[in-house]
Amino acid sequence: MPSFCVVMGCSRRAERDRGRFFRIPKTFNNRGERLDALSAERRESWVRALNRGNLSETFLKNARICENHFVSGEPAKLEDKDHPDWVPSVNMGYFTIKVQNKQSLNRHVRSDECHSKRFKTDEMSEAGSASIDVEPRAGPSTKSAEFSEQYNEQEGRQSTIQDAATQTDLDMNNLNKMFKDLYFANQRIQSLEEKVKAFSLSEETFRDNDFKTLYLQDSRES
Repeated sequence: MPSFCVVMGCSRRAERDRGRFFRIPKTFNNRGERLDALSAERRESWVRALNRGNLSETFLKNARICENHFVSGEPAKLEDKDHPDWVPSVNMGYFTIKVQNKQSLNRHVRSDECHSKRFKTDEMSEAGSASIDVEPRAGPSTKSAEFSEQYNEQEGRQSTIQDAATQTDLDMNNLNKMFKDLYFANQRIQSLEEKVKAFSLSEETFRDNDFKTLYLQDSRES
């Protein structure tokens, strides 16, 4: 069966467009009470985010959501509930979608960084203790290289998420501006239509308008 994104307004198809497509997450019944409940909550949140009414189990079984609807381009892990991508939230096809803001993304990244740096500090302390009274070796150690690679990867991840969050904020700002411009344009059109109607000579404009009727009668009599 062809895979296509079921988000409203999204026309991406797996056989035509590049990128990844993700299934609606399943619920577990054998992972323990906490994970089973968490999986049910996540599935319900995904279905609610689609905002498409009552969906059959057959539809949900075959449904896919493409990478464009996740800040980082992919869903978060089941246990990472605080991650903005625990539920798809980007360009969901309706105006009232709750979008995770940049501050929320940064908080999550900072939390991961603190955990990573704490792990790095503990490992370096253990490495330093183990190297006492041992002759230093030339060049960086394998562990130092691994720590450096891990830190660079974390920095790159933060930059990618922040860029995606900024793009999301810009998209929502542009959409808000478009709605405001459309509202004022409609108000202007309505005002002009009322003015044209007020100055036109038709049966409708004379109905319930004693002033115009009296003026026309006086003009004819004179």
